[in-house]
Amino acid sequence: MRHLLVSLVALLALCHLEACETSGGEAASEGDIARCRVLCENQKSCPGADADKTCTTYCIDLDSIIVGGHCRVRYELLLDCDEALGDICEASTECKTELDDYDTCISTYCSDHTEQCADVVGPF
Repeated sequence: MRHLLVSLVALLALCHLEACETSGGEAASEGDIARCRVLCENQKSCPGADADKTCTTYCIDLDSIIVGGHCRVRYELLLDCDEALGDICEASTECKTELDDYDTCISTYCSDHTEQCADVVGPF
């Protein structure tokens, strides 16, 4: 029992030092990854979309960029807007404000992390 208590105290101390957080100070979000996968799959039917995109890999890789760029709040606002649409193919026009805010955040991060971002969001 004492060993368990010591382990718990050590874990809490590490978490207090932010070792339990992912890089960038924002935790990865399984909920946002799941939301991303649904939207990604639905967007495959949109004109000009990549029908062969592997949405699970894309969304996991995107989430690491969101964490690194501190873009979680902007991303969640974009997801909220996208999910409220009757036609996901209209997201670029119907969710323009949210998309612009999100793009600004991601672009700022990706301009300094071009290699990480290239395969996920395109070249910078």
